Amino acid sequence: VCLANFASHSYIDLCDVNLIKCYLNMVVDDACDVEEMRCCLFALANIAFHAQNVALIADCGVLMMKSLLDYVAYKDAVIDEYASLLLYNCSAHATLATHCMFSYHDIIEMILAFAFTTNCDAKQQPRNVVVILNALKCLQNLSYYEQHLELLLECRVVEFCVRFIETRKTYTFHESANEIDLHCAALIYNLSSHPAAIERVARHDLIFAVSSLLVSTQSETRVHAANALTCVAMQIEFGTPLFLQPQQGDVLQFILAALKFDADTELYHALAITLGYIFSLPQIQNGACQKLTRTHILSLLRRRNRQIQLAALWATSTGSSHLILRDEEMLQIIAKLAEPQQPQQQIENDDENESPLLLKIIRRRALITLVNYAKNED
Repeated sequence: VCLANFASHSYIDLCDVNLIKCYLNMVVDDACDVEEMRCCLFALANIAFHAQNVALIADCGVLMMKSLLDYVAYKDAVIDEYASLLLYNCSAHATLATHCMFSYHDIIEMILAFAFTTNCDAKQQPRNVVVILNALKCLQNLSYYEQHLELLLECRVVEFCVRFIETRKTYTFHESANEIDLHCAALIYNLSSHPAAIERVARHDLIFAVSSLLVSTQSETRVHAANALTCVAMQIEFGTPLFLQPQQGDVLQFILAALKFDADTELYHALAITLGYIFSLPQIQNGACQKLTRTHILSLLRRRNRQIQLAALWATSTGSSHLILRDEEMLQIIAKLAEPQQPQQQIENDDENESPLLLKIIRRRALITLVNYAKNED
């Protein structure tokens, strides 16, 4: 316990205390009790936090992880907490996060089990929130690297994300709720950012689950969720059409609702790209889609954010009379956007919103809309 508490704030050389040997011996020592295992695991988890010990941990990383399965088999809540801390601290170092110690199905399945909001016992009692957070952070770190990507997908990490978001609302995590949502959104963004995984991440149930995080009270969570949706929306062949499927009744509403956070420029940028890809679908441009009507498009054109205006212009670019409906206000707004414009006074941290290049693109898209609309009217 003394070693564990000291290592929580100061560096301890593993060579000096020979802790790993003690940790490994406890699994095969019939004389040791649960309390000794708790203390040893607590000390090792804290010592693993320090970068100076990474090389030594890497040398016996596989043995450590396999032995950790035996520790967890005791089904002790305290051991679970310290085991999740060890996993997180190891995954926080790039050398260990890409190490073969995490390249086993049973290890990933153990981490996923820690991250579930309830134990697997019949009582279904809520798990310690610290265990959930440590496991989510570990999964987030591992998903950043491509080495373990296939293994994570084989262990059904996407299904886990869907289930986790759906069930997390059932439990009250008090002050930890925002942090849990943050790491869950970051995990999904990491998965969706890998080209090798995007086709398996692009699922209608995951899109719906992630979109609910767009209205989070935490800015970073909203940005991670929006970036994940952007990665899916950019896949024109199999990703973009998912946003208009019947099962996705509330996804577009969540996206539009997130636009109320107008001070969050990074969020606006991601949502504008997502909307741009969605609006490029034929169902939107010919007015056949009932989920996004001309009223929605008009409200987006009225916004001051240039990126959102550009996304809305994608919907009108074919000049479809079914969408514009000879609406005088919509035509006036589009005509105004087609005029040469100069950047307005820059707002702090919002330089891209009024860049000359963006204004030029908006003008060109508005002109295309007017030309196509005039052809259709003829």
